Amino acid sequence: VACLRKGASDFLIKPLENIEMLSLSVSRALREVKLRQQNQKYKELLEQRISRSSEELKTTNRYLTELNRRLTEVVDSSRRLSSCVTIESFGTRLLEEFSHHLDASGGSLYIAGQEGLRLVHCLDGGHAPGLISYPVAKSSPFGYALYRKEPILIGDIRNEEALRPSGYGGYNNGSFVIFPLQNQEGKPFGLVSLHGKKRPPFI
Repeated sequence: VACLRKGASDFLIKPLENIEMLSLSVSRALREVKLRQQNQKYKELLEQRISRSSEELKTTNRYLTELNRRLTEVVDSSRRLSSCVTIESFGTRLLEEFSHHLDASGGSLYIAGQEGLRLVHCLDGGHAPGLISYPVAKSSPFGYALYRKEPILIGDIRNEEALRPSGYGGYNNGSFVIFPLQNQEGKPFGLVSLHGKKRPPFI
């Protein structure tokens, strides 16, 4: 009894009168060892799952916190945009809000006119032309966005064979994004372009 209390699996009394008792005791001991091993593996697996779940929970919480922060900023942006009364003030605010949310240092806003795309606002002035005449070449980033009627995301324009860069050499990197502005009929009436991603590329 003292031995069993200290962890023995079984005991035998000598002289051994029944050899089957030896086989039974050995089998019982082996079965107990196997159960202990299985229990240890299950315990380790459970600890791993708890650790993984805890890390996943932390990641989810970080994601939700960031998402909530960005949604709050979007709401604040909407309030600021709603206070604009002219297309110029609205366009300027829109471009500044876009650049803030996407961490861009440069960009421009163009509105479609009779002769071409007219520059409304530029974040890094001096290089954006005041007017881009029609027709806008499809091989240009602006023309490509107008033709596709959807946002254009470029990681590095130097790797895009179908697009021709503007030729301006002052860009910090070749990553940019363009949002065509469309009316209710789906016809583009302007473009918002952003470049100079502080930590490129745009994603």
